[in-house]
Amino acid sequence: QGGAKSNDRKGPNQVDGTNNAKHWDWNHFTSEIRPVIGLHLHPVDIIVNPILDNSFIGGFKNLDFAPATRVAYNFSSKWAMAVEEYADVGPLG
Repeated sequence: QGGAKSNDRKGPNQVDGTNNAKHWDWNHFTSEIRPVIGLHLHPVDIIVNPILDNSFIGGFKNLDFAPATRVAYNFSSKWAMAVEEYADVGPLG
């Protein structure tokens, strides 16, 4: 097997665009930048998503910071227990 194995994962691996129904969001089109920063410390995983939501109104100052965090304990390769936290801090500006 070639290549080095790493215990951490980083990268802006998800950018979503959404066409919203009015009962979910008043803004018809929105997007989300969801980078993932993860540490796999066997048997514990720590994952942080510093999410930026965008309604395309008002520029960068109106990007909404909505971070998420997950901490998991892996009992085996098939079983884990995790705690997740979701927040919405508000606009950057």
